[in-house]
Amino acid sequence: MGLSLVVDIAIGLIFIYLILSLLASEVQEVITTIMQWRAKHLKESIETLISGTTDPDDPTLSEEQKQVLLQAREKGQRLAGILYKHPLVNSLNYEKTGKIAKFFRRLTRIFFNASKNGGPSAIPSGTFATSILQTLKVDTIVREVNAAKVEAFRQRIDEVVDHACQHIDNEPSIPQAIKASLSEAKMNKVLGIIVDEFTHNQLTLNQSFNKMYEQLYRYVQAARENLPESNDHQKIVKRKFLNELNTIREEIYLDKEQAVWLENTQTSVSQVLRAYQELKRANDNPDSVIAQKLVEAKQGAQSLHGKIEQIIQNSGNDDAEEMWDVLNNVPDNLMNSMAAIADQTQAKIEDVEEGIKEFKRGVENWFDNGMQRANGVYKRNSKGFAFILGVVIAVGANVDTFYMVNQLSHDSVLRGMIATQASNVDFESGTPEDREALQNQNGFEIEDLDLPIGWSPDNQSQQALYRLGIKDAKEDQYQTADPTTGEPELKNLDKFSTIQRSWGWVKQGFGWLISGVAISMGAPFWFELLSKVVDIKNTGGGGQSSSSQNTQEQS
Repeated sequence: MGLSLVVDIAIGLIFIYLILSLLASEVQEVITTIMQWRAKHLKESIETLISGTTDPDDPTLSEEQKQVLLQAREKGQRLAGILYKHPLVNSLNYEKTGKIAKFFRRLTRIFFNASKNGGPSAIPSGTFATSILQTLKVDTIVREVNAAKVEAFRQRIDEVVDHACQHIDNEPSIPQAIKASLSEAKMNKVLGIIVDEFTHNQLTLNQSFNKMYEQLYRYVQAARENLPESNDHQKIVKRKFLNELNTIREEIYLDKEQAVWLENTQTSVSQVLRAYQELKRANDNPDSVIAQKLVEAKQGAQSLHGKIEQIIQNSGNDDAEEMWDVLNNVPDNLMNSMAAIADQTQAKIEDVEEGIKEFKRGVENWFDNGMQRANGVYKRNSKGFAFILGVVIAVGANVDTFYMVNQLSHDSVLRGMIATQASNVDFESGTPEDREALQNQNGFEIEDLDLPIGWSPDNQSQQALYRLGIKDAKEDQYQTADPTTGEPELKNLDKFSTIQRSWGWVKQGFGWLISGVAISMGAPFWFELLSKVVDIKNTGGGGQSSSSQNTQEQS
């Protein structure tokens, strides 16, 4: 057997595998779409990521451990359902609305217990992070808590300025114009604008505190420059006025490097999530110590927990009830993961908005890592299904690798036809999407190639002769044509023992199995391999053509 013959047989075999792999890809894609496997696997992966549960049916677990895992899984499923209703996630769910698509979806829901409402087959990490932040209202609460603290800072300055102004208001010797320039109402108006700018995300927390401090500094400087000191009484009034203002300045800054009020006031994402954890524990166990502490905090609304509860309650009855329902369904694993991400991302963040952005990026990375692991599982499952589908196609289409090699090695016309078509493939355009694309690319019909596969009477007859090891020269002794239909019929097979006939079927079974494995390897693999083998043939590795090889065979 010459190298040219080996190369042509390899091209023929690979080309057939390529065609059947494209068929398998089409079938698998249809089944995957109808059964919504990608969407189902994605949702289950998100549920697992959220709940952090392992298999509750593990025999090594105690009944108590199994119960805990089942509860966590149920919470993960409920929270995933809530996330899937979020507008950003729900908008990714594209279902075909045609009658055929609806018919198949209805069938899968009846026979395979598929979900009534489908889900997206992919969710970008940014969409997931945004939806979970908005569902848990982490960003909203962080902003509102800090906005309340900015407002409290404004009120503290206003309180001090108002008290200081009483000293000059009660002094008739100070001109009215100076009193008006230092009025508490004027100062309060300027500070109110700064609070509004922070509330509308036009200023960061640092910028808001700094601007308020700057206004206070200018106010003190104006008082120092404009308040008269014509007599001892005016000097005393001025000193009292400035001392009052210096008190609040010291509350804000210990020195130029340390913003005392800001450090004691800023609320980070990490703090909100820790408070969330404690609120959740209190809701889960109302008789616990933390629950009693939170009751006190709620009454005074001075702690972060109390402020969070106030914000939730102020969002309206329906929204508040929905929010508490979400919190009750948050698995401990998710809360712990969120808190850990917040701790990592908030370490060097001094700005609230930047802290929220960093936390969101941390959630995105966490989601990406989880989905990467889930994709590995999905690919392994897909490969397993591809193998089963490959074997089904191999048996259903009667694709016996051993028989195909035999036919390709003896039929030079078949080899030549396949080699010609393989040489015409445009390898630079990449793997064809389906069989139709391959046919359009080459301008041929697969049925016209008369491939050695299928259950046609002629192919079955030839395959039976091959199974029994009957050579071409002796075919006439065991094969005849039906006088009516002209189709081939076998005869004199009783000369072969049961063992011989059985071994032939065993060999064919192995041929199907090999074909199934080959088909499951995928069209891209065979397309690339075909490209390399055709390149070998074109560069001289298989320089002797199939026709000249046929001449040698006949001679």
